[in-house]
Amino acid sequence: MKPTIKQVEKDGELVWQIEAVGLTKFHAQKWQAEWLYNYLTSLYNCDETNPQHLSHGPSEHELDDPSSRSN
Repeated sequence: MKPTIKQVEKDGELVWQIEAVGLTKFHAQKWQAEWLYNYLTSLYNCDETNPQHLSHGPSEHELDDPSSRSN
């Protein structure tokens, strides 16, 4: 789900609501809401343009192949 941002009333105050992939966050300050929205949008766009899973560790092949490990 693409991130969304909108101003809503919560507990009698206008706040910013950011939603993405089931996550809902509220911020009173616009700059905080915009920062989070831009961050989540960049992650969403990265996933859209590169459907490969993000990985920060060894690939499954590297785990299965002992010769690919460094000593």
